[in-house]
Amino acid sequence: MKKILILLLFFFSTQGFTASNTKVKVAIKPDNGDWLKDSIYPITLKEKMRMRYKGSVKFIMGDFDNDGVDDLFVLGTPNIKDLITGETANGKITINVACDVSSGSTSNCYSSKKRRILNIYSMKDNATYEKWNRNKQKWDTVTGFQATDVSDLVVNNNPIEMSAQGIQHILTADFNGDGVLDIFFGDSGVDLWDGKKTKMPGQNDHYYLSQADGTWLESTTTHVSGKGVKKGRGLKNFSHGFTTGDIDNDGDIDIVVTSLEWFGNNGQLLCYVNKGDGHMKVRRCGGEFGWAIELGDIDNDGDLDIVFGSGSHASKKEWEDEDGMNDCASYNNCPRGTFNGILLNDGKGKFFKRGFSFPDVVDNSNGFTYTSIPYIGVADLDGDGDLDVVRSLVGRMYQGMTMSIEENIGNGEFKTVFLDRWCDGPPSKAEWPTWEGGKYGCHAPEWKFGDFNQDGFVDIVVDGSWMLRENSLNIERRIIDGTVYLSTGKFTYDTIHPDDKNYPLTDFGVTSKKSTKTILTPSQQELTSELDSLIIK
Repeated sequence: MKKILILLLFFFSTQGFTASNTKVKVAIKPDNGDWLKDSIYPITLKEKMRMRYKGSVKFIMGDFDNDGVDDLFVLGTPNIKDLITGETANGKITINVACDVSSGSTSNCYSSKKRRILNIYSMKDNATYEKWNRNKQKWDTVTGFQATDVSDLVVNNNPIEMSAQGIQHILTADFNGDGVLDIFFGDSGVDLWDGKKTKMPGQNDHYYLSQADGTWLESTTTHVSGKGVKKGRGLKNFSHGFTTGDIDNDGDIDIVVTSLEWFGNNGQLLCYVNKGDGHMKVRRCGGEFGWAIELGDIDNDGDLDIVFGSGSHASKKEWEDEDGMNDCASYNNCPRGTFNGILLNDGKGKFFKRGFSFPDVVDNSNGFTYTSIPYIGVADLDGDGDLDVVRSLVGRMYQGMTMSIEENIGNGEFKTVFLDRWCDGPPSKAEWPTWEGGKYGCHAPEWKFGDFNQDGFVDIVVDGSWMLRENSLNIERRIIDGTVYLSTGKFTYDTIHPDDKNYPLTDFGVTSKKSTKTILTPSQQELTSELDSLIIK
């Protein structure tokens, strides 16, 4: 009876029930803030934040104040290059003590121009505010969604060297069971050493728990223990991908991260296992090396499985001469993992058993196999009660990209039903860059979901800023941040650009009203005045 109750509670917390204004039926899936129930997309706010940070700005939605309107959590990527200190006499860098960008305070910054990157906005509907009309050059009084910046409620008392460095995205869940959303984001540690991606030593993940006084406190040092955790320092790890959900069916929310550290002949997954009150104990829970990870009940057996994204065996063989990797003739000898598919839950939160394997995909622009799957999304796209998969397929060094949709056809099997090539890869190895980006580079950082045209099928929103580069040869720029794949039937879509008249999402007004607990510093006042003018359609 206890297990049945737990499953029912979990089912009613999934995204199908947060999206109360849709007809979509969604199978068991953790709500990680990727469901846009109010059709909000913060386009202008993200553009404003990109001026301060290193281009990439991610967000998720969640009702932290339980008023029925989803609130906004925004995460930027710190610009580490200008924040390196700690040089020795011979000029070599010994330690990076960058600005404490993961807290709500700028007091620990070594540059007054750098500000926090974790911002939280309390959303209200039917708010009346002033909106600037560019055409008429006057202020209009409008009513609609409005966000109030409450980022000063984020508290981080950790040492400066534990600050956020290389962040992929942000997730929320109620980890400590107090009814308020908590915050987690993994940290890869790239750029930690010298502002360049020449070393990736890993960095502690970031774990904010809600407090009784209404703040969120970074709690890594007090609430994380177990494998690989250093006392007072948290889990120092290159966490490329991460996801949340109740992996062991005990009624609380756990975390799973990919680790890019070598372990045996492959890699490993690390699970933050919740003790029930927000205290996490880290353990090894899988044996794969890879980039992307997403939880969902793929086989409808009542527990959460993993959709996993890694490298491609075929691509490694294509590039083995250039890499000096001459041992890729068989899978078992190929360096690092090349499994892309489903990792099955044993019912106890361990994912060592492989299920369905997704096939490799060839870039039709040049004939090379896509090298890796850096990002994955999971949703019931066709409304049939099981979870389908959206994947980002990229070439070596993120050159060329295709978006794929894999339909769940039951019995743990999938078939590819949609392929959309966003940009072409280089035509030959001779033109292939040796760094990420370049004129052939593009990819999809994240997806959000919702049924915006009310047709019973889930629509897909492209969320991210590293799409087609300004110097890209792919000048069409059809897919940009905020583009919506609007369903026109089962796995058929129209692509709607944010500038199109029929764009289905809405932006909102922003006010910088702060908590009365905080006295603003001059730099915060400067940011406040800039946000005051941020009034949107």
